[in-house]
Amino acid sequence: MTTTLVLGHSSDGYLESSSTTYATALAGANLIAPGSTLPLMFVGQSLGSGVRYVWQSFVRVDWVGSTTATPVAAYVRLTNNAAAGTNVTRDLELREYNWGTSLTTGNWRTPAQLAALTLRGRVAGAQQAGSLVVRAGLDLDQVESTATRRYVVCSSRNRNQQAPSGTEWNNLRQSITGNTAAQRVALLVTATTRHVMDLTLAAQVQLSDGTHVYLEQLNPGPEMGQYRVWHADSAGNATMVAAINAAADRRGAQSHTLTRDADDNLYVINQATGNHRINARALIKGAGYTWSLGTQRTGVLPVYDAPVNNVSAAWHPQGGAAGTLVVVAAHRPGPNTGTQMPYALLSCDHLLTGAGTLLRGSGDAEGRLIAGSAPDGFNNYANETGSLLEVVAAGPGSARGWVMSTAQHQVLGTAARQSLARYVLNAAGDGFSSMARTTDSVSGFSVKDADAKSRVLPISESQFVTVNASSTSSAGLTVKHRQNTGTSSEFVVLADVRLAAEGIASMPAAGTLATSPAWDAVYDPAGHRVWVYYTDASAPLRIMRTHVNLATGQAGRDEVEVTDLSGMWAGYTLRSIRVHRGSMVGQQVRLGIGLQTGASHTLIHADDWLNLPPEQPLLSPVANFDATGAVTLRWQFRDPNPGDAQSAYRIEIWDDESDTLALDTGKVASGAEEHVVAGGTLPNDAAYRWRARTWDALDVEGPWSEHGFFATSASGNTTIVFPAADNPAGLATGDVVVQWTVSGATQDHYRVRAVRTADEVVHSDTGWVPGTATTYLVTGLASEVEYRLEVTARASGVPSSTGTRLVTPDYTSPMEPVVTAVAVPGEAHIRIEVANPTPGEIVSGPDGTFEDGTTTGWQVVPGGAGTFVADDGTAWVGDYSGLLTPVGSPATVGVRPEEGVRAQVTGNHRYTLSSRLWRSASGSVRLAVDWYDDDGVLISSSHADVTADTEWELHEATFSAPPGAVRAGYGPTLLTPGTATLNLDALVLRTATDVPQPGEVAILRTTIDRADEEVPLDRYEQIAVIGPDSSHRDYLAASGRTYRYIARALATGATADSAPAQARVDYLGVWIHDPRNPEGTIRHYLHGRAQRSDTQQIAQEQRHYAGRHLPVTHFGEHAEEEWQITIDVPEGPTREETTRSLRAWHRLRLPVVVRDNRSRVWISTLSGFGVSDEVWGDQVSMTATRVDADTPGGEG
Repeated sequence: MTTTLVLGHSSDGYLESSSTTYATALAGANLIAPGSTLPLMFVGQSLGSGVRYVWQSFVRVDWVGSTTATPVAAYVRLTNNAAAGTNVTRDLELREYNWGTSLTTGNWRTPAQLAALTLRGRVAGAQQAGSLVVRAGLDLDQVESTATRRYVVCSSRNRNQQAPSGTEWNNLRQSITGNTAAQRVALLVTATTRHVMDLTLAAQVQLSDGTHVYLEQLNPGPEMGQYRVWHADSAGNATMVAAINAAADRRGAQSHTLTRDADDNLYVINQATGNHRINARALIKGAGYTWSLGTQRTGVLPVYDAPVNNVSAAWHPQGGAAGTLVVVAAHRPGPNTGTQMPYALLSCDHLLTGAGTLLRGSGDAEGRLIAGSAPDGFNNYANETGSLLEVVAAGPGSARGWVMSTAQHQVLGTAARQSLARYVLNAAGDGFSSMARTTDSVSGFSVKDADAKSRVLPISESQFVTVNASSTSSAGLTVKHRQNTGTSSEFVVLADVRLAAEGIASMPAAGTLATSPAWDAVYDPAGHRVWVYYTDASAPLRIMRTHVNLATGQAGRDEVEVTDLSGMWAGYTLRSIRVHRGSMVGQQVRLGIGLQTGASHTLIHADDWLNLPPEQPLLSPVANFDATGAVTLRWQFRDPNPGDAQSAYRIEIWDDESDTLALDTGKVASGAEEHVVAGGTLPNDAAYRWRARTWDALDVEGPWSEHGFFATSASGNTTIVFPAADNPAGLATGDVVVQWTVSGATQDHYRVRAVRTADEVVHSDTGWVPGTATTYLVTGLASEVEYRLEVTARASGVPSSTGTRLVTPDYTSPMEPVVTAVAVPGEAHIRIEVANPTPGEIVSGPDGTFEDGTTTGWQVVPGGAGTFVADDGTAWVGDYSGLLTPVGSPATVGVRPEEGVRAQVTGNHRYTLSSRLWRSASGSVRLAVDWYDDDGVLISSSHADVTADTEWELHEATFSAPPGAVRAGYGPTLLTPGTATLNLDALVLRTATDVPQPGEVAILRTTIDRADEEVPLDRYEQIAVIGPDSSHRDYLAASGRTYRYIARALATGATADSAPAQARVDYLGVWIHDPRNPEGTIRHYLHGRAQRSDTQQIAQEQRHYAGRHLPVTHFGEHAEEEWQITIDVPEGPTREETTRSLRAWHRLRLPVVVRDNRSRVWISTLSGFGVSDEVWGDQVSMTATRVDADTPGGEG
């Protein structure tokens, strides 16, 4: 039911009493009834020329009650024409009095008679009403049934017998046709259409495992009788958790709400009996899906003279041990005093255990969590609808939350800007550390009505989505993606999608949805989409959904059937749809559906799944094997939907030489991420490739995996286990350790070959080497050349299968740069910063200069057959060097860092050991590096022997760290030292010094839809070339799109790519710049019209041919794309300059880059410039024609 307005009756009027004595005037003297045809009627008192005047007005409204709707809010609207005596404080009082069918002097009421009449409405401080509308809230029993309601309107000073000392009256517009309908007395009532969720429309949540809990009311309001708490598992099986008796007179579609904490304790908050009170009750989580009822607690809110009819709440972990509920409530219309919209901070500790008190804090939400906008008229109500209020946490564990509501500037039954707010709860949970609020500046607003609905969908700490149902035919359901960062007071609209303008045939008309609870919305984080549920306009028992892609800010325009109830539920009317509040967990959406036929009301449920297909499975390497035995193929199921699971798989095995299919399992229903190939399935002595695909829990098929490879042999199988995959990244060495395993035979010989794949030239071949070793170091591989490593084992003269692995060393490329991407929304670009590491950077270790006069961190090896001290007798630089002196006659003696200070290294990377050496007698010194794994176990040692002389000389050697190396001990070793000593200085381990420095860095860019999306390099586009250690500003970034950047270091004959970095920038309005100088020319035009549109024409020609009835179309390669742009330039000090700058773009006669908040990026020429003078400023229009350009980007 929409809001109803009933105008006052033509018999309305007022009475005047006058006398020289006040008591006589109060009693009724010289009474006159000026008549009901006058435009004004008076209320109040006056003293003039010794005569006391008293006026009383009388109004009538004829209300027709409804058996299909429950009133939620009602008030009488009066239009104050003028007020005299503005310094005399007084109230206007509406007291119920049956003054009959026409007003006579016999209807005068004395003060005693007035006091005896029931007070039905009051406007406090009416002396300040001026010429504004005033509103007096009514008790809802006044509109519960059909009745003629008559009231006497009097001044509180008249009833209290407070004598006037001058004029103190208000004159009101009467209900005559000479006054406009907007000026006449009126009764406004908003009511919910009776349905089985007309009190619990916001009472559904998802648990942490994605299952659902919801409230079911036994009857429609206001006498719900009982509400029940149900849990539904992922299969849709529902179990009643609790049944709780409810008090009478419950009103408002959101008078009961449900939320949960991180432990899945549930909290029911609802309207309580009496004024300014709410009830709160915890349902305490037990084992499985069981809950025990906590004690119902009542919270007393800031004073207001009416019951609560609207509650919304969000849980936050801040405060106490169990967290805090942030609750915002609203009351039915009452007087214009007190707190109509309060907030309360409820202690979950108290609700769960009784500890402490219920209220941690409370106050007036208006001006804090609700925009304190100026009221329409003298007084109004922020939210009296019982709906259109949402409080949500920004995410699990967050102290941050979002609030949306109507506010005092919006009149019942009309559409206007919604209030938006952000809060940050403090650590104690007893107040807010930060708040910001605003009113929506973008159209597509909800109608203020008890049957209307709005939604807030949290996305992140800084972003959320609002969904409103506008009655405007070009808007309808309106999805707005919004951003508010940090403590900013700015709420930025990232996308504004109005579904009524998207041509969705099944969607009901905007006017229907605006006052209907039969729609709802959820945010799906896996797809970064908002899904809107609604009923089919042509088949109202058919529930549909359509999506808005937040990555692009565009409507999907799809029409997906969720369920069709027209069979089983034919003859019923679908009244309401409910889904969970708060963040989404998993993929399941459970829809509560309210059905009605006659006096029968039914709540049913339908389950929907928001599902994306599985991704490519990740195959595990398969060792070569003897095919006469079984082998297990394994993979990893991957899916973008959190918590999704595999339901089936399919395996294909192909003979790699003949390219024939050797095995196809078909679709196998199984959640196992492995498949056993039985012995004898495949022949031996063959090479194979295999792949897998999977189906998810909803039986949606995913793509095939990449191929894996293996070989079979009956005489044993050799498998290379390191490197673990072909062409591993980061192989910055020409010395590669190869490791292998042998199955099906006992190795007694092995052979390792390295073959250059480009021309099959053998780089090295060990021949048959006796032994059981399974590790070999292949040396001297050229950089940036691909090799095939081949390992074959032999047992008793019988060779095994040959294991192979491809490697491409890269040790002449520059070091990988480091790239970061930072969004700069205020300047509409993404800043890409590149850092280029310098080769030869020192790896941390103990001090090798010994300048503190100690050798702290160093030790003698092996076994302490020598001493190592700081020597001030000689040094290469400074005062000290390290002196190594052998003791006895050791074969060798050296020095290394102690275990706790060994250098941190990376396997397969190259390092240079550098030291200044001075030997007391010329001889051999071994420069050595010992490589250790993460457990401190020695993997191997690398060394190079040099000749040290009797003077200081620099000696260096470069080595490759073996796979698995994470720490290194390094230093010199004296060989056959005899009595010779060794001084050393400037002893360091560096990253390899023979790495070229890049001369330039290329910036590569691609777009992505998901953060975990894998993008091949060929999809990247080079957008800039910059110098090392510098930055680039991407002024071609589209609003709302996520970009991934790679920095490619460019050296002579070699390159190196950084790890990717990604960023997304969101901005408003239209931005224009000259691509020749983006930074110096970019301009922002904030008030670009959201109704911008573009068109595309593809070159084509139609020809008629003999024998063909219809023409044939031939398409050409040419296309024409135009974009109609309108920009509003508000009046102000910058208007003239802004319009002039827009004209200058047109006169530039060169291509410019034009971007907007709808993700358009066009390289265009501008034409058709026009300026229209408006009362609010200039309206500038132009046409952008897209042109070919070499500038990268501009994908549109």
